[in-house]
Formats: sequence, C-alpha cells, structure tokens
Amino acid sequence: MFGKYPPAKVGGHDEAGVVVFADAIALKKAAHLFAGSPVGAQKDDEVLMAKAIKPMIAIHGAIPSRPGIVGRRLAGVSDRILSIVYDVRNMLDHRGDHAYADGNRKMGGRKKTMSNQSNGVSSGRFANRVILVTGAASGIGRACAVRLAREGANIVALDLDADGLASLAAEIESVGGGCETLCGNVTELERIDAAVTCATTRFGRLDGLINNAGIGGPMERFDRCSPDDFDRMIAVNLRSAWYGTKVARKPLLAGGGGAILNVASMAGLVPNRNHSLYGMTKAAVISLTYHAAMDYAADGIRVNCLCPGPVETPIFEQMRRNLGEDVYDGARRQLMRRTLLGRFGDADEQAAAAAFLLSDDASFVTGIALPVDGGWSISDGQTPTRPSAAG
Repeated sequence: MFGKYPPAKVGGHDEAGVVVFADAIALKKAAHLFAGSPVGAQKDDEVLMAKAIKPMIAIHGAIPSRPGIVGRRLAGVSDRILSIVYDVRNMLDHRGDHAYADGNRKMGGRKKTMSNQSNGVSSGRFANRVILVTGAASGIGRACAVRLAREGANIVALDLDADGLASLAAEIESVGGGCETLCGNVTELERIDAAVTCATTRFGRLDGLINNAGIGGPMERFDRCSPDDFDRMIAVNLRSAWYGTKVARKPLLAGGGGAILNVASMAGLVPNRNHSLYGMTKAAVISLTYHAAMDYAADGIRVNCLCPGPVETPIFEQMRRNLGEDVYDGARRQLMRRTLLGRFGDADEQAAAAAFLLSDDASFVTGIALPVDGGWSISDGQTPTRPSAAG
C-alpha cells in the first residue's frame, strides 16, 4: 500500500539491515515486536492496521529509514516511528471496540447522518442525537440544553436543582424535544454513571457530552483557601469532568464517534487575583481537554473546551452573596472595563459556540480551548469608547 520494506532479519540480529516501516504489514510487525508477541500473530489485525496506518502516517509525516531491530526489541528507531508504533499498539489494545470497516466515520472526527428515530425532533443539526449535559438546570448548561434540543437533540440533563430540571424538561418538551432528567451531585460519580446509562437505555445511544457542572469557589487570597475548599473545587470542577470524559468513551464509540465539550473559563487561561482555586481547576480542565483529545482522536471522538468570559450566570449571583453588594459592584465594573465589547455576555451566546463545537460543522476541530469572552483576554484594561459621529 505504502511501499515495501527492504529485506532484513526482522526477528534476528542484523544491525546493518535497514528496515523502512512504510506499510501496514511492517508496522503491524513492529507493533507485535514492541508488545513482545510473536511476529505474524493475530493475522486478522491486518485489515484494521491497513485502515488505521494511513491517517497516522499523514499525521506523523514521512517515515525515515533507520538501522533496525536487534533481537526482539525495537532499537535506534526514530521518535516518529515510535510514535506511530505506540498509536498502532493503542489500536491493537482496543481492536474489539473499533469498527473501521463500517464507513461511518473518519479518523479524528466524522460527519454522520442520523436516521430518524421515534424520539425527539427530526430536523436540525442534531436531529435525533443524544447529548448529556451536566449542570443543566441553569446558566450556560441550561442554555446549551435548550439550544441543542431546538436543533433536534434529545437531552439527558444532570443537576442538583430538581425544580430547575423540571422546568428545563418542560421547556424542551414544548419544542418537541426529548429530555430525561437526573437529580444528583456530580461529586457522586455514580450519578454520572447513571446519566450515561440513562442516555443509552432511554434513547439507545450517546452522541455528545457537555461537562458543564461547576462552582465559583472562594474569593480569597491564595494562602487563605482551606484544604476543604481545595478538595471541593477539585471534586466539582475537575474530577467530574475527568470522570464524565472517561465513562462516555464507550457509548460514544459504540455510536461511531462523537464529541465532548468541557466548559472551563478564561480564568483557566488568565489568572485573576484572589481567585486561585477556581482558576487552577479551570486550567486543569483545559489540560484535561488537550490530553483527552489526543487519546480519543483515533476513536473518532473530538474533545474541545469552551472558555467563557464574563457571563450573566448564577455564579455571579453566588459572588454577589459571598462578597456583598459594594465589593461585588466594584468587581463587576472592573470586569466591564476589561471587556472590549463593553458588556457581559449571556448564556445563549455561549450555547451558540457550544453547539458549533459539538456539531458536524466542527468535524475538523479538536483539542482547542475557545475563548468566548467579548475580547476580555486581549484587553488592555481601558474602558471601550465609541467614536464620535464625526468619526
């Protein structure tokens, strides 16, 4: 397919021999050597390798020749070859999960046409797809759930707020969408398991996940934050996103791939005074996104991150209660001065960006942290001014 490797004692001791790992068979042999299994074992992997190797070669670039294999170990192999072999090994490890021959998806993302089902709206970008949203009862999570439902998705919503979930379900059902709700705390990981199971049992599949649940945390100087504060912020903002991303993989893979969106914050990219725990956990969510995107690309699962700037959400109401009116108003004015567009955003604007990243319109987008912040991150801190009528 990609050219033959020259004769060499692949399993022997010929340091002078040159092996070019340039086709599926050679890479398959390299993978088995690396794993310590006999060369030629598991012949049925060759079809899988043929389909998997070409995109990997395209990603990693031209494959150089190197002095080859000593004994039954890879020796003197370039970083790029090793990277490809690691990828092949990963594919072998999960070969029971993959169905490359079905033609439903491409490496690193896919465009997929869903057949009509009995549940939900039958038109729109997300027609009959199933999206799980955590922290769905209010704010950005709710706006995302409603937006996706209006575009055809069936929603599984997880949140602590039972009343908010009930009103969300009513709103989604009013536009003809399907919605299942689960009341629970994302720090209880079994509730995330239950939500994933709900998607697959109620709607038969899972196509997307939004890890949105989060809390604002204490507005305190670094040294004044307690270990309990730290543990709570990690549990809500980071561990829940990590666990959701972990357990969503199998049902997403079973449906031919999908997309995950983690909601972080500009605070994860730009530090804010007296807000260390929030910023640290959101920075970790961004890093989580990058690593999951790398590991899940071969599964056809895209992983991206939304980084909202100042947005009118319940977190700001929590800040008002914690800080008091005077301090809160001062902090709000400071945020406004730093936002180039001169206003706070709203949750619907975040939902629009989220819908893009989850949709097939973003089929070639993975591993990004997208600022949706009104220019906050590039501001010089000066109050925006409008030009006069005279120009």
